[in-house]
Amino acid sequence: MGLVSVKDQKACLSLSRPGLAANSPLRLVKTAAPQSVSEGRSGGSDASCPQNAGAEASAVSYAVQGDPAWLGQAGFAIGVVGFKGTFQQEGGQVTADLDGDGVAEYFRSCASAEGLHLTVWSGKPLEGKLRWHGYLYLGYDVTPDCTPKDYGPPQ
Repeated sequence: MGLVSVKDQKACLSLSRPGLAANSPLRLVKTAAPQSVSEGRSGGSDASCPQNAGAEASAVSYAVQGDPAWLGQAGFAIGVVGFKGTFQQEGGQVTADLDGDGVAEYFRSCASAEGLHLTVWSGKPLEGKLRWHGYLYLGYDVTPDCTPKDYGPPQ
């Protein structure tokens, strides 16, 4: 999983693993309400994609090709690489059993003082296990609404 951000009509995926092939299928999850899913493709590594201030130092940036209207409306998303299963809508939230263990993963975002924390949970957010965490630095103040559980290390 990785963080997708859209700036100046350019979508970029920040991913901690290098070597994502160009034209790889992606599923893009918008975490703002109401959550939604769209399909996209990687455009290969792209040095012109801005490095997100919250990304790991080893992160590689990839261009993302997808529905421009959906990407522009989302602004940011969680990029899921290599998942061929189905996504479900459950009360305005998107879920999927990403690891095939029979427990649905949920997607969440919350704000800290100057950025957004995007997370994936096995089980309901803040109740289940935190599986993935990404941070998107915004560069301006926002009203924080994260809980201490949103910052914990993935389990």
